[in-house]
Amino acid sequence: MLISTVRRFLGCFILFGAVLTVTGHVRGEMLLNGGFEEGSPIPTYWDTWGDGSYIIRTDDYHGGARCMELGGGDLALLYQRATGGTADQGYTVSAWVKEGSGTSSGEVKVEFHDQWETKITEVKHSVTGTSSWEQHFVSGIAPVGTYYVTGTVVGFGGSTVLFDDVSLVEASGSDSVTFDVSDRRQRFEGFGAQIWGYGPDTNYPNLLMYREQALSELNIKYVRIENYAEWASWDDMTATRAVTDALGIEWVYMIWIAPAEFMDATGMLRDSKIDDFAIWWTAHVEELYSHGIDVEYIELMNEPDSGGSWSTGITATQYNMLVNELRPLLNAAGLGDVGIVGPGLSSMNWSDPSSYIYALDSTGVDAMGIWSTHAWGGDAGGPSGLENSWLSFGPAADARDANLGKFITEYATHERTYNGITYPHGDNYGSWDPCNVFPYFSVTNCMGYAVRVFGNTLGLLNSGANSAFIWQAIDEPTEVNPPGYGGSKRKAWGLLDLWGDGKPVYGALKTLYPKIPAGAEVIVSPSQTLNFTYSGALIYGNKIVVGVSNESSVERSTTIHLTNGPLNLEVKEALAFEQVYWGDASIGEPDVGAEVEKTAAFVDEGGGDYSIDVNLAAGSTLTVVLSVKGDITVDGFVDNLDLAVFSDEWLASGCGECEGADLSGDGEVDMEDFAGLGAVSSWDRLPHAARLSDFIYQDGAQGFPFLVRRRDATRAGCLILCSAKRL
Repeated sequence: MLISTVRRFLGCFILFGAVLTVTGHVRGEMLLNGGFEEGSPIPTYWDTWGDGSYIIRTDDYHGGARCMELGGGDLALLYQRATGGTADQGYTVSAWVKEGSGTSSGEVKVEFHDQWETKITEVKHSVTGTSSWEQHFVSGIAPVGTYYVTGTVVGFGGSTVLFDDVSLVEASGSDSVTFDVSDRRQRFEGFGAQIWGYGPDTNYPNLLMYREQALSELNIKYVRIENYAEWASWDDMTATRAVTDALGIEWVYMIWIAPAEFMDATGMLRDSKIDDFAIWWTAHVEELYSHGIDVEYIELMNEPDSGGSWSTGITATQYNMLVNELRPLLNAAGLGDVGIVGPGLSSMNWSDPSSYIYALDSTGVDAMGIWSTHAWGGDAGGPSGLENSWLSFGPAADARDANLGKFITEYATHERTYNGITYPHGDNYGSWDPCNVFPYFSVTNCMGYAVRVFGNTLGLLNSGANSAFIWQAIDEPTEVNPPGYGGSKRKAWGLLDLWGDGKPVYGALKTLYPKIPAGAEVIVSPSQTLNFTYSGALIYGNKIVVGVSNESSVERSTTIHLTNGPLNLEVKEALAFEQVYWGDASIGEPDVGAEVEKTAAFVDEGGGDYSIDVNLAAGSTLTVVLSVKGDITVDGFVDNLDLAVFSDEWLASGCGECEGADLSGDGEVDMEDFAGLGAVSSWDRLPHAARLSDFIYQDGAQGFPFLVRRRDATRAGCLILCSAKRL
């Protein structure tokens, strides 16, 4: 009763309005002896951690007469803590970096500690030393509870890195980012989501309906799915396939654990069973096809780098042998169109994705259909941290075969401390507590998690991902283990809860996912390491979608500059997701957010250049959609679909239905608007006869479509004869 009462009460919040701009000041240098000119063998004011080497160099330096060489062991970390950290203030650590020896891999970090020197969070930036000195930056916003702000430089095992002139200062409170629309990166193939294959039961009869709701409303194009052997029947699986087929969704089919006969006592795949495992996989895909489940892709094992701890472990060498064996077997069985997605490791970090990818021989590379990894761990710095972690995956994948897509087949965030509150982990919410407002309350119920996942989505696209699969579409009873379900997983990662209600993260992603069509191109993102907010942008035809996240607990402003874009752009929509109710975490009460329509200050600077000034409420997200004037359907094109809408609204009684066709803004849909429809752009597509009218033909002389639309008798047999050049 309490849950439904709270839901009814909170469900009434609908807010519209603006927020204030916050600008900050810049504090002076917070570190002492940042050039390492004083002290020996460790520079004065600095501390060390790790078993690597800490060498003062006097034969090479950026400024002064000394620098530090770090590395040589597993880790050589040099840090200095400054007091007086202020929550919601941004801080920037910069350092000059040069190669030392080996791969010269290291990090520059800003860390935040409480008064007892317990680390709250950190933001890190990966560096690779080059032959000349280069300056690197990393910024972060101090969370609630911050007392110390720590500047840190790190050298990693085996190699060494040179560091000099390390600085820590407060950052400004407003942002600006410029996207050159002509500078495109990868093609976006659509978002994915993890789902399960088992069906509903008497306790949860609406599971399939909830899955369909999430997949449909988020415009999901791929699902990663397992036949959960102890739960799913073939009827369940075929019913799920029918739902995804109706939505145009493709499958990445995977298994969690290999059959026991293929594994040793530690959970690792036996070398002697690799051939048999390839034969098993081929037979398993054939069985799927025999039940009408024509899977498009297979991911051979969940996180083969598990070492057997939580799923079957496969070494990099074994993975190469497996795909070499499996691909010919699939081809021989008539399954040549089934692509292998992999290696699908547990996270993007310093070694695992690249080591598995580089372990593939040329035949192994040829066997692959899509590169994949997961984006867990290493994301404590949020989207910028993911951009850093990507460097261990994306370049390696491109080096082996740049023509293959790169999918993140699991992502969200493991961060669970927001605004000074540490929430129960999504992997283990504890026990089902009927005394909580929400009986299996976890970090996924808070707004901070929603904003981080929104930002991480942008970070992965900015990095180079062609698709990112959210973990996971809905809460599943076998994962949550509510009363009446056996097991001890206690996992709560779903966007929808067990009753089909959306968590804050669902609301945030609903403002972004459906706005980006498959086939859009990611616009290259400039460095945002000094920004408070985080942005990403994509383009499809003339439609540009910009997403912005603000993780801080104060309002922020940012200016988005677009250069070299299409002419005659206008803002079609600016939709924020903001917190409207702060739940009490001590009683398991969820946060509640709402969609809020915003007004963006938009300036057309001419020549395809634009600026958009936006304000973001504390802990919120914003999606801005732009397209050319005359694109009534906001699909990126001015075409006969827009003309069809124009016709419908022109003939509608009154102006209550004039949603998008009033291009002149005078409150009427009339010939002036039609003139505008033809003037802003040439027609982008061929006519769509089924959508437009009974009769459509082309005017050969003018090259513009004629439309003759026959209306029913209630519209007095109206005929519209339209030509953009015959007004």
